[in-house]
Amino acid sequence: GGEKRGAKSFKDVYWDTLGCSLTRRDTWLRCRSQGNRQQWELKVPVGDANRSGGERTVFREVEGTEQVDEALRSLLSSELASAPPHTAPQETLEEMLARIGVQPFAEFETTRTQWQLGTCSLDADVASFGHAVMEIEVMCTSADDVARAEADIQETAALVGARPLGKLGGKLETYIRRHCPDVLTQLVDAGVLRA
Repeated sequence: GGEKRGAKSFKDVYWDTLGCSLTRRDTWLRCRSQGNRQQWELKVPVGDANRSGGERTVFREVEGTEQVDEALRSLLSSELASAPPHTAPQETLEEMLARIGVQPFAEFETTRTQWQLGTCSLDADVASFGHAVMEIEVMCTSADDVARAEADIQETAALVGARPLGKLGGKLETYIRRHCPDVLTQLVDAGVLRA
């Protein structure tokens, strides 16, 4: 009963400080490139939302350079306070990230096939490093909508035979486990990922 919505390919580059200032708080900064288009995105945890198989189930998503820049200046205020002052009259997001030592730590491409089933979007992803996963998602406009969205996701998951990630993990977690041992150690220490 679902409807295929299309397919696309994109490249994600995830960024953080060497000390994992963002990811230790389960906050994820990425720049997604698709064709000639690039977009900065930031996923910030909402309240005490549960984790499912190493992946958080509820995030506030911040999109666009200006919005991400504003959110990061608040989240990284201590790093900004201890960094050398900026010299450009109007510091760009990229200049600010370089000044405080934020750099890429994960980079991979994804081919995504998208489906719609009821209120749920289903994204079947195959990553360039050989990992495949499906995400079932409902976008909410307010926190009051989350319980209903989670119920819709559970119903759709049962309908298509999907199971929680368990020990496998999503694309980024799997990439970190395979290719970023220093980041993995810090995230396990912070309780963001399981050992």
